[in-house]
Amino acid sequence: MASSNMHEAEEWYRSKFADLTDAAARNAELLRQAKHEANDYRRQLQSLTCDLESLRG
Repeated sequence: MASSNMHEAEEWYRSKFADLTDAAARNAELLRQAKHEANDYRRQLQSLTCDLESLRG
């Protein structure tokens, strides 16, 4: 009985650990994408700011 409970607890732990590992990987990828997008917007803002300054003369 105790061995069975121990086995079930280990399986539950492995399952939860795998779920959390997958979630961490997904979130890391989403963070990478968000940083890339923010950098793209920053570059676009810098370019438009330069264009605006050149038009102001």
